[in-house]
Amino acid sequence: MADSHALQPPVAAPLRCKRHPEVETRLRCNRCDEPMCTRCAVHTPVGYRCRDCIREHQDRVYNMEPGDPWIAMGTGMVLAAVGLPVAGFVSGLVGIFLGLLIAFLTGGAAGTLLARIVRRAVQRRRGRRLGLFAVVGVLLGCLLGSAVLFVLTGRLFLSPALLVFLAVTLVSAWPLLK
Repeated sequence: MADSHALQPPVAAPLRCKRHPEVETRLRCNRCDEPMCTRCAVHTPVGYRCRDCIREHQDRVYNMEPGDPWIAMGTGMVLAAVGLPVAGFVSGLVGIFLGLLIAFLTGGAAGTLLARIVRRAVQRRRGRRLGLFAVVGVLLGCLLGSAVLFVLTGRLFLSPALLVFLAVTLVSAWPLLK
């Protein structure tokens, strides 16, 4: 009769994560085969990859040029400086309840339009921080547009509906600009 221990496969010794040498692991990147811990692993449709391989892949996808973040910021700023006062004026005319409803319904479309215009302004190039620059531009444009309206009219067009519209717009534009 054969020894029962001879039939079991040998257990591999645990490896050490290349970024966190104090962590034992049995997980490897499916591209470069380097050991990695669960903190370093990134789940992809084809399996787990290390952050270095993910970064290398993203470097091929992201083709942003040095001036593109500033173009995105300027575009977002101009659009918000023109569009937000108009939205504030409209929300002031229709009342708070109807204004909130309109803000929820139109904010997503405005965010999609904003993202498309920004993407076209940077000639459809992609970048890691492009969305952040566009959002900062929109916020600066809101401040600029509100300040200009305050100087011209003496009224501050700031309402809950306008803030909801701005939030929904930015939340819907953010994923499209990544």
